[in-house]
Amino acid sequence: MSTRAHIWYVDEQGKIKTVYCHQDWYVEYTGKLLKDFYWNNKLVKDLVDGWAIYTLGKVKGEQIKYEISDEFSKKYFDWDYWKQTIYFDRDRGMSDEKEIFSFNSVNSYKKTWYMLNAIEYSYLFKDNKWLVLKSNFIDWEFIKHMEFEEL
Repeated sequence: MSTRAHIWYVDEQGKIKTVYCHQDWYVEYTGKLLKDFYWNNKLVKDLVDGWAIYTLGKVKGEQIKYEISDEFSKKYFDWDYWKQTIYFDRDRGMSDEKEIFSFNSVNSYKKTWYMLNAIEYSYLFKDNKWLVLKSNFIDWEFIKHMEFEEL
């Protein structure tokens, strides 16, 4: 079972841009990677604009051919982290995963997030720091009042 998330930022027009992230998105892994390696607006925008992410790595990286093998893991996995981000479209050839979502407000994002009901973490880069919103899938009245916590 995958731990799903969204990564998002607010663009120059005030729109929320978010991308789906599929695997290993719990705070202990992703939070540390985001804080250590994606620490400015340019890096975050570049990461999100790459479309749907399979798993996060230390850098966005170049296109690779993803495969499940020991050789692949040895080449691209470094102790505790992937050396580079693996995207659905770019690296796995899954071209139906190209969507970057755009919202007008945090509440419109939260409402959609709640309705998707499968996103466990939402990571926001704002004012040069990372914030996280953890889902509990309770109900909309509870989620709309939830606040982001600093990583």
